[in-house]
Amino acid sequence: MKIRDVRAAIVNIVREPKTQARVPKQANEGFASPMQRYPEYRRADWTSGSKRVAVVVTAEDGTFGVGFTNHGEPVREIVNGHFAQLLAGQDCMATEKLWDVMRRTSSPYGTAGLASYAISAVDIALWDLKGKLLGRPVYELLGGPQKESIPCYASNTDLSYGTEQSLAWFLELGFKAVKVFLRDSHDAGIEGIKRAEELVANAREQIGSDVELMVDAWMSLSVEYAVRLGEALRPYRIKWLEDYLLPDDMEGYFRVRQRLPGVTLASGEL
Repeated sequence: MKIRDVRAAIVNIVREPKTQARVPKQANEGFASPMQRYPEYRRADWTSGSKRVAVVVTAEDGTFGVGFTNHGEPVREIVNGHFAQLLAGQDCMATEKLWDVMRRTSSPYGTAGLASYAISAVDIALWDLKGKLLGRPVYELLGGPQKESIPCYASNTDLSYGTEQSLAWFLELGFKAVKVFLRDSHDAGIEGIKRAEELVANAREQIGSDVELMVDAWMSLSVEYAVRLGEALRPYRIKWLEDYLLPDDMEGYFRVRQRLPGVTLASGEL
């Protein structure tokens, strides 16, 4: 079965809540960001708005697969203006080959960043299409079931209702792992580390010792700051420290890993 066409479009899949919040919204400055050192830029001023993109890959018989990703118009253009013409007429089942085609053909402008979002959405759509054509769930095509359940964690990405109230809700829902976001970048210095420790200490006290606790810095720290913060947070037994440097700072990751043994480090925003 051949691919008939590949199309990407901007979509809005945000669902408005239908229930009334138990607590009123609170004014907040948001969590830490790599642009925090430039106060003239509010978060709404420098982010792309992260519009969602839907990619539909359609086979000759009309069967289609769907994938979703972020970063709106630039990603849509990569799919429609570049990948679509390369994949049309190719074998729907050649998922590994087509992923490699997209990776190699995007190499002149970089396979990371925006291109990676485009590749991801097309790849998901191809696997969705493959599963539909074969009449099998995709997890079986990827090797079959490996476990009966997958543990999930809740992220406090929305600070509108306060971290304490959000964590209480997560616990009520039964989550056994939660993640909090730092409020300061490395430019905040010692005071920022103290506020971070207070945030994590309060979270640990609230959730107790039987719930995992993760900390996300959203690309906002320096090597020195990440090391000092990691040491300060040791008593609170965090599961991991996440996105502590800009994603392309490979040398920085190496240095943090060397200087912060015993702490699980997680990253990846590319």
